[in-house]
Parts: sequence; structure tokens; C-alpha cells
Amino acid sequence: MNRISVFYAHICEAAQQREKSIEDTLYAACGFGITALECDIQQLEDTPAVRRLFESCAMEVSSVYGSFDFPHDSIAVSHKKIDCFLEKAAEFNTDKVLCIPGFFHESDDKKSVFPRVCELISFMCDRAEQYGITVTVEDYDDISSPCCTSKQLLSLVKCCPKLRLTFDTGNFLYCGEDALSLYDILLPYVVHIHCKDRLYSPACPAEERSVKQAVNGDLLYPSPCCEGVVKLPQILRKALGSGYKGTFAIEHFGAADQLAYMERSAQAILNRL
Repeated sequence: MNRISVFYAHICEAAQQREKSIEDTLYAACGFGITALECDIQQLEDTPAVRRLFESCAMEVSSVYGSFDFPHDSIAVSHKKIDCFLEKAAEFNTDKVLCIPGFFHESDDKKSVFPRVCELISFMCDRAEQYGITVTVEDYDDISSPCCTSKQLLSLVKCCPKLRLTFDTGNFLYCGEDALSLYDILLPYVVHIHCKDRLYSPACPAEERSVKQAVNGDLLYPSPCCEGVVKLPQILRKALGSGYKGTFAIEHFGAADQLAYMERSAQAILNRL
């Protein structure tokens, strides 16, 4: 059964913006039809307190994400970080994690470093399997990422058979690719969807600082789901038509009013479920 999640970072920012408690903001999100959270591993350090908070608001953890430096850390350091990450994620009963594998430096020989990234992701997938967790990567909107383009994503899943994808609807725009046409190509590997829309101009002056410059120079700004330039309604329809039963995760980092965006995004997705 499909469910809607939101980034816990948005909850925390919304609480600050509205001068509300995080607990009250979580309850508000529940009222919008949101039942799960996407969490940065660093937000889960105080495990008992955070778990009590989530449980009190009937919120599950849909995915945990964390950053690594696979291109440059030693194998031993990477293995230790992976084990610590997975152990913590498992404490929150999530069945998916998002691995941000790190970034190439300008001095790196990408062809020689890429196999090292694949090796470590494969190790992570094997370790995660012991916890009943699926490892994913997303189309990360940074040209120095080893998983920025669809070609890189396909190379990674080819090298790492147990790896799956988090399909970020808004990040393909960064590198000039069309998310709608790519959904069918990447469908066999998609187990999680980040619902990210974008605008070519800020919705309000406060969001001018939230700009992301695309590879072609376009300026990209946050948007509530289904209100921007991404073909998000069509992607949602295609996903549901393909039998996708997973989570639709609301994402709009940099929104000037996270709670309002959250409500509009949740309603837009619910209207299509």
C-alpha cells in the first residue's frame, strides 16, 4: 500500500519557522496524511528519545540516508562507517536506506575510482541484507557525484546487483534529463520515490537563497509537489500504473514555509492515489 513521507529535516525547519514544537509539527503532518519520515542518520543519534517522539506521533521511518566518502576513505574506514550506519538505521525498523557515496575530486581519475565505489556499495548491500534492509542510491544533483546521471545509475546497478534506486523526480532536471522518460528505463530498480518539484524562479524573495544552478545554467528553486516544471503528475500516474506500492516522499529543501508546502504537496499526492 502506498504511503506519503516527508523529510524530517522539513519537520524541524517548519517547527522553527512557525515557532511550534517538533511534536506539534509532526501531528500537523499526520493531519495532512503523512505517515512516515525520511531521516538523516545524524538526526537519529539520541535513539530512545527520537524513537519515542516518532512513536507518539505514529510516524514510521521510511528511509534513512547518510553520506560517505567511498572514493577517498580507506576500505577499513568505509566498512566501519557502513556497519555503524546500518546498525543505527536498523534500530528504527526501516527497510530502506539511501547511500550518498561521496564525490569525485577534480584530481580523481573517475575510471579508476568508480570500481572502488562499486565495491563498497556492494559490501554495503551485503551487510544491509542481514538486517532486511535494501540499499538505494538516487540521482544526486551534483555533477561530481558518481550517481548524478541515469547512465551512472545504470552502471552502478549493473556492478552492484543488490543495489536499488530512489527515483528523485526533480534531480534529473539538474543534469538536463527528463525524469518522465527515464522512469520506464529505471523502473526495474526503483523501490522508493522522492517527489521533488522545481521552479525556474523563486516563489517568494525568501527563497532566492535556495537556488540550485543546473549544469546548463538554469536556476532551480523549491516548489510544492505538482506546482512546478517537473512532470510530477505524469510520473505519479506512471508509477501507480506500473504497480508501484512504495513510499512517495515529499521533498522541498529551502522552502520558505515548509508546513504550507508540506500540506499542499501531501494533498497533491493524495489526490492522485
